[in-house]
Amino acid sequence: MKKELESKNGSENAIHFVDILMQHSELQTLTNDDGATLRDQFMAENVQWILQQEQRNGHEKIFVTGHNSHVAKWGSFDSMGKLLSKDAANGYYVIGTDFYKTHCNMPTRSPEKRTIQVFYSHDPLAKAAKLAGFDICWLDFTKVPENSELGRQASEYTYMGTLGESYSIIMRLLPPSYRMFQPPAELYDSMIFVTDANPTKILENNVCKTSCF
Repeated sequence: MKKELESKNGSENAIHFVDILMQHSELQTLTNDDGATLRDQFMAENVQWILQQEQRNGHEKIFVTGHNSHVAKWGSFDSMGKLLSKDAANGYYVIGTDFYKTHCNMPTRSPEKRTIQVFYSHDPLAKAAKLAGFDICWLDFTKVPENSELGRQASEYTYMGTLGESYSIIMRLLPPSYRMFQPPAELYDSMIFVTDANPTKILENNVCKTSCF
């Protein structure tokens, strides 16, 4: 199909859609670890493709949303954000998110059932935002003095919340299973903190699924 499209004019978008289908097929054949790394590589390539399309239309910047683990520019594996940030010409700027407390709507092992669970990130920066009286706030790490207590907490390894689209009882028994231990200022250029995050209301037609950090 791709070879046939390449022989026709005006097929650039269709060719890219075929590439995405081929990426998906390749991911189905890999183990979880290998598949996770390759998935982020494909994501980075696709973001670059979107940026190129926008630049052709005179738009120099794009805005991408994603899970913290995918957009972070530093970490133990080559995430989408880490790959994009290596290209300095991109001007990659990443805003991480975290919560002090969240009510998260998550699917259980039964695909038809969801549960609302409460989690605490144990993030000292999120706690500082709560104690300062902010329901939601944005912290730009470039504006934080390095020799301040806030600067120290931002640059050192610390706990942060990291939740996905699944729930297990293990998360109750082992809180570190839904927290990561990383230096915030290395992962992100800035962060948004929410003191008390609430789940999106599930609609009858199941259009709305979940909202959590």
